[in-house]
Amino acid sequence: QISKGSIISRVGDSVATDRINTVTSNITFTVRRVVDDTTWEIQQKMTSSYQSLNRVDSTVTDTTESAPDMTIYIAPSGRIVDCEYSTTKSGMDNSAYMKEYFRQGTPVFPDRPVQVGYAWTQTYDVTVDNAPVQVATNYTIKGVEKRQGYECVVVGYSGRMVIPFQASPSDTLKRHGTDRLTNEGVMYHAVKEGITISQTERWTLSGDREKLRNGIEIPYVVNADYEVSYDLKAVSKP
Repeated sequence: QISKGSIISRVGDSVATDRINTVTSNITFTVRRVVDDTTWEIQQKMTSSYQSLNRVDSTVTDTTESAPDMTIYIAPSGRIVDCEYSTTKSGMDNSAYMKEYFRQGTPVFPDRPVQVGYAWTQTYDVTVDNAPVQVATNYTIKGVEKRQGYECVVVGYSGRMVIPFQASPSDTLKRHGTDRLTNEGVMYHAVKEGITISQTERWTLSGDREKLRNGIEIPYVVNADYEVSYDLKAVSKP
């Protein structure tokens, strides 16, 4: 998976961060078991390399790090039932954020045969500042194509997500707030095998957040714009 884009954070009228990033991730998914014949338990391992240019001071950084292993529970329809990290480290114990991201952003496929042109909308209710907010993503079956030897349905999608989040217990800055995302993309999904072969997406994020500094909560804004491409590299069968 390759993600390219920019992220800017502002405190008041001052730019705190202005970076152009390229993130290359190697992700391995392993099906560990089937729970109650209805849910797959999948382990995700991810290692990412980051190339980042800070446009504020022209510094360039290159780093590589491994994310904590994640366990994902997924239903045959594609619905994410739950997810959790095996371990956490400072600022990374964001299981609640990822659960909400998966809940709003993952397609739940029709439970019956459909034809090209079929469209459906997934809506979710989110509570932000004690008020209900409804978000939606629209999906359309664009066609059927072969990718890497797999018979795939081509699914186009666009929508928006709203993710409120609390401070992680291990985050010394106690960052919290609400992120609003829009996304648009195309995925090639092998229906028989139940795996995504390739996917391209553009997403934008606008976040209203606060963080703790010297005992004072400081409001700040984050804006990000990324293009992401994902390609299957290999499948191993037991």
